[in-house]
Parts: sequence; C-alpha cells; structure tokens
Amino acid sequence: MVGAVKLKCIFCDVLSNKQPASVVLETEHCLVIADLFPLTAGHILLVSKTHQEKLTELSEIEMADLFLTARKIAPVLQAVTGADACHWLVNDGKAAWQHVPHVHLHLIPRYKNRPLQLLLGILTRPFMWLGLAQRRRRLDDFTHQLAEAIKETSV
Repeated sequence: MVGAVKLKCIFCDVLSNKQPASVVLETEHCLVIADLFPLTAGHILLVSKTHQEKLTELSEIEMADLFLTARKIAPVLQAVTGADACHWLVNDGKAAWQHVPHVHLHLIPRYKNRPLQLLLGILTRPFMWLGLAQRRRRLDDFTHQLAEAIKETSV
C-alpha cells in the first residue's frame, strides 16, 4: 500500500480471477500455476493466497502449506518433464530481484546435460510476449498433464 492507493498485483489479479492462469492445483493457502515466461519447460509457481511481500510475513501455516505442496509436486514435476533436478527459488524482496512483490516459490526443472538452458531462458524472457496465445495453450496442456500426474500419485 502507498497511502490509500493499493498497488496492482498480478498474482492478486490471478487469485481473484481477473487475469487468466494455467492452474495446476489449489490448496487452502496457495495456488500452483505455470510461469507464463518459463526459464525452462515446466517452470511453475506456487503463489501464496495471502498478499505478503516476504516469506517472513506469512503465517507458519501458510508457509508450511507452500513448502509441503512444493515437496509433493517437485518429484512429479521432475518425472513429467524428465528433469534431473528441480531448482527451488524464492526471490524474497526487491533487493533479491523479486519482480512481483507477492510471495511465490519457483520450481524450475533442471537438466544435467543442458547447463546453458537456464541462461538461455533468462536472456529470451523479454521476447516471450510474442506468441503469447499459443504459449498459453501449451501451458494449459502441460498443467493439465501435471495435475493428472499429481492426482495419480495422491491416490
């Protein structure tokens, strides 16, 4: 908040259905969505339902839900994408390069034989506005596949 004027937050808009998102799943305290500008294929975000800028501002229950959900999803994400590992990333505050001041955890699939893939994703991110509708369809397909795989492991 700046004075009485609330700053616009893309994640709050997604949470209130004012902006579209490719949703993987929803828990009581977080929404799991595909990153619209992925650094690698399968890059997802776990977004806190509470608008807080920093992790330390979340309640213990909210933080636990965020990380336990990530713990449940990460191995399934790796299996679906064929990744060798998963990069867990939180940019916690502006000085940590947090672009959206709303707590969110990145899960970024990583591949041992593709060391430059993450760098390429970072360098091409500004151009990802091109072909946005087609990317959204691919992300919707991917999130559906990931959601189904998560359901299968939860049974």
